[in-house]
Formats: sequence, C-alpha cells, structure tokens
Amino acid sequence: MYEGDWIKDKAEGNGKFIYKDGVYYIGQLKNSLRHGKGTMYYSNGKIKYEVDWFKDTEEGNGKYIWEDGEYYIGQWKNYLKHGKGIYYYSNRKIKYEGDWINGNKEGNGKEILEDGEYYIGQWKNDLRNGKGIEY
Repeated sequence: MYEGDWIKDKAEGNGKFIYKDGVYYIGQLKNSLRHGKGTMYYSNGKIKYEVDWFKDTEEGNGKYIWEDGEYYIGQWKNYLKHGKGIYYYSNRKIKYEGDWINGNKEGNGKEILEDGEYYIGQWKNDLRNGKGIEY
C-alpha cells in the first residue's frame, strides 16, 4: 500500500509504503522508487534503517539496526556495508570501526572487546589478515 505524493501516475516526493509483512517505509521517492532520505521500520514500529536511498537501494550514509540490538552506522553501497563505518555488537565484542568492502571488514580497522582488549590492523573477508597489533 502507498500513501503520499504522486506525479504523472508515479509515487514522487514524500510518502509511506506499507509492505505485506508489516514492514513500512517513510521518506522520499522518485519514479515510484525509494530515493533520497528515508526510514524503514520493522512491523513492531522499531527503526530498521535510516539511510540514503538511490533507485530503491541503500546507497550513501546511514544506520541499520538489527532486532537483536546490533547496529551499523556508516557508508552503504547496494545494500551492503561499504566504505567507512562502525558496527556495534550485542555479544562480547563492543565494536568494530574501520573499512568495509561488500559487507565485510576489509582494509584497516579497530575492534574493541568488552574486556578492554583491542586489535588495530588490517582485515580481509571479515578476518584479521595482514599487519596488526593486539593490546
């Protein structure tokens, strides 16, 4: 279901999409696609994404919140963490801050653990790989 602005029979401007599973989107649209600033919500009303959209995909900067409380703030490309960003964990690891490529930790980053230990160094495919220091 869509409620909002229309131009030439297309959703355009600001509006709200409600999907069959109860998830909904409120934000900017262009040519009936999510485009610009917008927020997706879980069916329970909690925020799922607060991101920039480009032709119906997450692209640019934004925040994604998982239902278990983990969240990511940073850059996106084609629905994936890509560029600089910070991931906050709900388990033993407190956070990872650094580079991402296609959804994986890749490049340089710092991971801080709950007990105060941390690693600063290189990553590849979500794993510590290359030069690094663990404190």
